[in-house]
Amino acid sequence: MGRYLELVLKSIKAKIYRSMGLILIALILSAVIELGTLITLGMKKGSQSVVERMGADLIVVPEGTEKDFEGILLTAKKGTFYMDSSVMEQIKRTKGIECLSPQTFLMTLDSSCCDQPVQVVGIDLKSDFTVRPWVQNRYLKSLKNGAIVTGSRIGIRKDKTFQMFGKRLPVAAELDESGSSMDSTVYVSISEIPDLLQAAKKASQGLLEEVNENNISAVMVRVKKEENISAVAARLTRIDGVEIITADSVSRKLSNELKRTYVTYVGLEAAMFLMGFFILYISYFIAINERRKEIETFRIIGMSRKMVNKFLLEEAMIISGVGALAGSFLGILSFTLFSQLITYKVGFPFAIPNIWERLSIFVMSAAITTIAGPVSIMSTIRKVCSDYIINGGEKGRM
Repeated sequence: MGRYLELVLKSIKAKIYRSMGLILIALILSAVIELGTLITLGMKKGSQSVVERMGADLIVVPEGTEKDFEGILLTAKKGTFYMDSSVMEQIKRTKGIECLSPQTFLMTLDSSCCDQPVQVVGIDLKSDFTVRPWVQNRYLKSLKNGAIVTGSRIGIRKDKTFQMFGKRLPVAAELDESGSSMDSTVYVSISEIPDLLQAAKKASQGLLEEVNENNISAVMVRVKKEENISAVAARLTRIDGVEIITADSVSRKLSNELKRTYVTYVGLEAAMFLMGFFILYISYFIAINERRKEIETFRIIGMSRKMVNKFLLEEAMIISGVGALAGSFLGILSFTLFSQLITYKVGFPFAIPNIWERLSIFVMSAAITTIAGPVSIMSTIRKVCSDYIINGGEKGRM
């Protein structure tokens, strides 16, 4: 068996440029499968995470800002919009409301006063029910003392601080990646908003829109279990100057967008895989036809047709295997290095697959591409061996 494998390897080395070309095709094929699968999985995980972390049944926002809020919620887009906090009293008086909590949005600019442009969300620590479940209690206590909680994509300093509006704020905790806008958000206590506004004015820069202490951006609403969410939403629409967003509508929109995007990515991946497989088939077909004399020599020295078939299949598997491993490694490396760029370009809630998911996809893409080589060559072997060997005067030797 050792000498047989040695013969296969010598055959591969003898035609090194042909072998390198086939390895390159397998490499590209494997990398496409790896990257495509990682991206589609990331979108699926991201959309699921958004729905899980919504927390609110209804969200009340200023009239005409529904798309802006959905952009903040579903992508890394930043935004600010405001309404007077007096709307809270009208919402409280609406039948069917279990609890509600305001949020205020600020947005920083890319300037010397701030470490990076971020979405700042002020939450009411007493009433919040959308962010609190994801932050441990000991960190929530720190928020009362002026600390902040950051999303997973916020770059903090080595001393665990983050500068906004010229102020260095201690970072109490970093949230785990969610694939949603939470990853690019800085959370502060809503009571700290006036101080941040004063700091912004002193810095003479950093805010994209004027805001006062009585402004809020959104109200998160939880409906009583016995109430119909649509009915409560209809009652809230009677309040002037507001728009109502339901968790169900966000979920449906997310699901529809995911289906469309998923179909596009899967379609492209399938098309590229079929194209790669076809190129492999054509390449092996040409290569086997060019090796007619070599195959006839194998038969002359005593190799049976079965042994010739096995020899060619093993050669194809080794070539495809090398390309598959290299391609899968290149795919996972590219994904790891450019994950932030991919997240930004996808324009969709995106959660990076964990290490075990990435390893599973690595094995899968390598296995599929390794098998693709022998599969693409099988029909060619049967045809060529039959036409050129058996009909060429070697019918008797099986």
